[in-house]
Amino acid sequence: MGERWLTYLALREEIEHALGAKGIYANVDSITGLLYHPMGLPVTAFPIPFCLAIQVGWMAHCLEYLPDGQVIEPGAMYDGDLVELG
Repeated sequence: MGERWLTYLALREEIEHALGAKGIYANVDSITGLLYHPMGLPVTAFPIPFCLAIQVGWMAHCLEYLPDGQVIEPGAMYDGDLVELG
């Protein structure tokens, strides 16, 4: 591993330690910058791969709906408290 990657790794571990103590845990998107930056992707473009992945997921769901023409119902029911809005 290069020196820059070790710096990224140390930074990621420090952030995880600090936020984990507060009950905040990173998801997969928290480390993508560590991959995009060495690839030369500008910071302003980091959201683009994330958005593309979301769009592909939505399209996959739409393709699932096509054969039956019905919306696929979720497999779980919410049983929490209702909250008044407004």
